[in-house]
This record gives sequence, structure tokens and C-alpha cells, in this order.
Amino acid sequence: MTTATIAFRTATPTITDRTSAAVTIESIYFDKKMNAIIVQCSDKRTRVCKIDRMESIEAARALWVQLKDSLGWSAKFTAAGGFSPDNWFYTFTIAS
Repeated sequence: MTTATIAFRTATPTITDRTSAAVTIESIYFDKKMNAIIVQCSDKRTRVCKIDRMESIEAARALWVQLKDSLGWSAKFTAAGGFSPDNWFYTFTIAS
């Protein structure tokens, strides 16, 4: 599986992205109140992707489909702007 390059707005755009250790994607859901995709992982952490920070709704929908297709797989999450990928993400890759 490949993931597309995604633009993601953050208050600290010049700080390097950070990537998590590999974890298994256990569940995903959309939180309307937060306007965010929520992912529960095997490390017992909840990772959040804020939809209003994504480049487009189409990019958010594509991310949702990729996540659904990856349930049960090992993945590494990437957070923008130096934020912790153990809490936040805007993209992910399947771990090898």
C-alpha cells in the first residue's frame, strides 16, 4: 500500500515531521464533535487526525479508506510540525 503526499496545516510548519514506532491498527472511527479521525492502536494509545487541518475533504476521505483497509495491520503514524505521533497524525505507512 502506498500513501499520497498530503499537505497538513500546523502552527509549526518548519519543524520536522515525527514518526511513531510500529503499532497495530485496532479500530477507527470518526468523531463528529472533534471533526477528527480517531485510531485506537495496540500500544493502547489513541491517535487523532483533525480533518480541518487536511488539504481537502477528499484527502481526508482517502485517508479514511486507507485506514479502514489497514485494520489489523502494523503501521507507523506520522505527525506534522514536531508533534507527537503517539497522539496526532496526518498520514501513516504500513510497517514492513
